Amino acid sequence: MSDLNQLIKRLEEKKSALIAFHDKRWPARIGEIAISHFKRNFKDGGWNDNGLTRWKRTRRQEHGGKGSYYNRTPLLSGRNNLYGGFTYKTGSGRVTVENNVEYAPIHNTGGTVQHRITPRMRKYAWRRWFESAGITDEDSPEVRKQKEAAMNDHDRMWKRLALTPKQTSVVHIPQRKFMGQSTELAQKVRDYTEEELLKIIGDI
Repeated sequence: MSDLNQLIKRLEEKKSALIAFHDKRWPARIGEIAISHFKRNFKDGGWNDNGLTRWKRTRRQEHGGKGSYYNRTPLLSGRNNLYGGFTYKTGSGRVTVENNVEYAPIHNTGGTVQHRITPRMRKYAWRRWFESAGITDEDSPEVRKQKEAAMNDHDRMWKRLALTPKQTSVVHIPQRKFMGQSTELAQKVRDYTEEELLKIIGDI
């Protein structure tokens, strides 16, 4: 009878541990695993699902240039708002992963957007143009002309944006999927779940 009581006690302990794992530990860890996997897509420059499917390259990547701006993968930026926009919400045995950045859905699914060309946007375009050309306040008009003539087509785009009479711009955003169901992610979830269950159950 003593052995039976010990077995019942161990089973009750396992049950409590399994409930705690199911209700709290598992959802939180899966949320972390999913976010880590989605962020990997940003660094790889593509969608990881049965292998890496690379995203369409941006114009800045195609034209190239100096500095990190030209070397980043398509969805990485100086501020990395999209990369850092992931959150997760947990419940008993479930987790929901989201990216709360306003423009996250259009990048994930692709589509067409219309946006207003604001004074702030024009100011930014001018700053990018001067930086790309390497023009400084000390440059003479002749030097400025020479630097502008040496610019590539992509960098010239900044000046066109700053001077355009248009008040709105229609832009097609190609799909660059970075979150959703993935074979690799599902395997990571299975591996973690099985490993933790074995630790909990152990030798009954």
